[in-house]
Amino acid sequence: MDTRGVPTRLALVAVGNTSTLAYTAPTGSRVVIEGVIVSNTTAGALTFRLCLTSIAAGNSLGFYDYSIAANNREESSVPIVLNSGEAVYCQGSATGLTLVLSGSERM
Repeated sequence: MDTRGVPTRLALVAVGNTSTLAYTAPTGSRVVIEGVIVSNTTAGALTFRLCLTSIAAGNSLGFYDYSIAANNREESSVPIVLNSGEAVYCQGSATGLTLVLSGSERM
């Protein structure tokens, strides 16, 4: 397995108010998400969820009903490791959020 990885944008997602697949780790890989940015482009606060496998509190990846102020963003650089085939899902309380995931895929 190549453990070097190449930094890349893994996902750029318009987040809606239903569960949305943001990213799936490729078969045979290990992925490290090294950056999460969630932007709120609306005039009101919105909440955001980021989860592994499905939208559920027990699957939270650090953001669960997390409030993001109007016209603001939240960032995290806490590493999240995904194994082969694992998926990340996101959901907002309304439309108007954008999610960016960055990191590296290691084959």
